[in-house]
Amino acid sequence: MTDHLYFFSANSYVYASRKDDFPATSRPHAVLLFSVDGTPLTLRTPRGQFVGGAIAVAPQTVRTLSMSTAGLVSINLPPSSPFFSAFSSIVPPGAHVLERKAFRLFDGFLAGMHEGARKPAQAEEIFHDLVTTAVEQLPRAQRIDTRVLEVLRYLDEAPEATLVELARAFELSPHRMSHLISNSLGLSFVPTRPGASRCACASSCTRAARSPTSRTRRA
Repeated sequence: MTDHLYFFSANSYVYASRKDDFPATSRPHAVLLFSVDGTPLTLRTPRGQFVGGAIAVAPQTVRTLSMSTAGLVSINLPPSSPFFSAFSSIVPPGAHVLERKAFRLFDGFLAGMHEGARKPAQAEEIFHDLVTTAVEQLPRAQRIDTRVLEVLRYLDEAPEATLVELARAFELSPHRMSHLISNSLGLSFVPTRPGASRCACASSCTRAARSPTSRTRRA
């Protein structure tokens, strides 16, 4: 079955697939994962496992995903989305199982996206209501250093940025930048070349996500 990709406002997009396994991935987007028929998905992060028909994933969370043949719809919200900051309330291990029955009103919309149907006339409004329903189930947002959101936006544009480059861009020492991201997002930096490190979750797949012809696995 062909995968389908739909674009919405604020650079948000919906990816639909019938694949049953997705390799380890991460991206700077906040993500909502839905099983089309409510059959549980199994999402694994380095620090936990989550099983449910709807799962919210925090930005930059490394995970794998497995599922039955029910079909997957993945909603991806970049830092430019007005909903993005709400996902900062998802603390490590980086995911939160949602009540799937709360989305029954949207089953037709999700099924249509999965089957490759043309976007309905009210698609933007439905999309907004669906994401709002998800955000209402997230843990109450905690205070987060606003610089963290700016760092995520920076990584969205420059996913290969090193720790030194990030620190310089935000006028912080490399030690302070590493501490800021580690405490706020539970992420770390890994060596990439002598004298340089980059965020362990920064990924070049951000660029692929912008291409309507891309067929990269996007769970």
